[in-house]
Amino acid sequence: MTVPHTYDVLVAGGGLAGCAAALASVREGARTLLVEQAACLGGNATRGMVAPWQSYHASRPDPQSSELPVQVIGGIAQEFVDDLQAQGASLGHIVDPIGFAGSLTPVDSEALKLYLPSKLSAAGVEIRLGQGVDRDLLDSAARVVDASGSCVAARLLGAKCRLASERQPLTWMFTLEGVDTEEIRDYQLAHPGQFVLHPRIRELRSDFVAVSGFFDLWRGGRERGEITIPRDRLLCFSTPRPGEVLVNSTRVPADHPQPRLEGLRQVRELLDWLPRHIPGFANARLGRVADDIGERESWRLEGKYELSVEDLLSGRDFKDSIARGCYPIDIHSATTDELATRELEGRGWYSIPLRCLESPQTDRLLVAGRCISADRSGFASARTLPTAMALGQVAGMLSALRALGKKAENLTCLSAVARV
Repeated sequence: MTVPHTYDVLVAGGGLAGCAAALASVREGARTLLVEQAACLGGNATRGMVAPWQSYHASRPDPQSSELPVQVIGGIAQEFVDDLQAQGASLGHIVDPIGFAGSLTPVDSEALKLYLPSKLSAAGVEIRLGQGVDRDLLDSAARVVDASGSCVAARLLGAKCRLASERQPLTWMFTLEGVDTEEIRDYQLAHPGQFVLHPRIRELRSDFVAVSGFFDLWRGGRERGEITIPRDRLLCFSTPRPGEVLVNSTRVPADHPQPRLEGLRQVRELLDWLPRHIPGFANARLGRVADDIGERESWRLEGKYELSVEDLLSGRDFKDSIARGCYPIDIHSATTDELATRELEGRGWYSIPLRCLESPQTDRLLVAGRCISADRSGFASARTLPTAMALGQVAGMLSALRALGKKAENLTCLSAVARV
């Protein structure tokens, strides 16, 4: 006799991928449980303060244009932005002033902490915070979506997973208030050789700054021993709060014996150094420090298909394509200050097959977000938040349909999460 399940779909992990999965599942009529071991939803986007979200738009912008390129990701990922923008917690999509990604989407991480549980609860998702998953909990559901970021549920279910042999370094994010962003922009326009900039930077909105550079000033700080962080530049972005910038410049090796202590030490180093040496920061003061250090990669699935660098660079399509990615390949060195990047070719986006979410060992499972089956370079693009949400929507929708004994009309309909 078959024992009925308490839930149709269990989503393990309440980051943005998990939130999108849970919302998509419950909207299909499935009894849906979302379990998150932290005290809030949002994962790296809240506890790690990862922002701006990158990217919803093709990564091959026209260098002669100051307009957004074609939008590639929509669906629930876009719905979240629309809601947050209406609340004043997001600036919406803007052209990347650095000219690297197709777009940037600044989001207030504190507002996001309140928005996500309200949004999901109103839709009918059962949420449990401060709770991990175990085998008994997994067995209470007909289908499981692993959006944990480290394949916690997948490994418990016997799916084959692997830990990246050379993990990208960790970053502890923080904000500074009282920053003169107008002074920063003026300095960028006067010293373009010291930054990575969009070719049409003068035509972009002047109330938002993105900094990848201050190369000589940063280099001088390192040569004098004032900066010990193994990076070659300052990286920071405006937030939706006037005068606040989010600093993304700490770098801690993933195998460091005390990564959190080292991350906080680097935050303190930058807090002391920036006001004394970088234009626009003279009156800067500490705003917010992320709840935890941000992890770029951990365990991921060995799925039925591994998304490869060749798939990305060729913009490959698949018969079972269910979502799209568009962020350039972006690998932070684990041993040097280098940042290895590579733009996507052709149309500036690629498809992701359903097989990257499926395990050969169990048909109860789909993964989403950073658990995706991909090689090192494929993962370096597909790990980003908008793509994670697109994958989460697909995993949640398809898990619900399978749990309820329904069939998707066709797989391509699931790629409606993309707007192309």
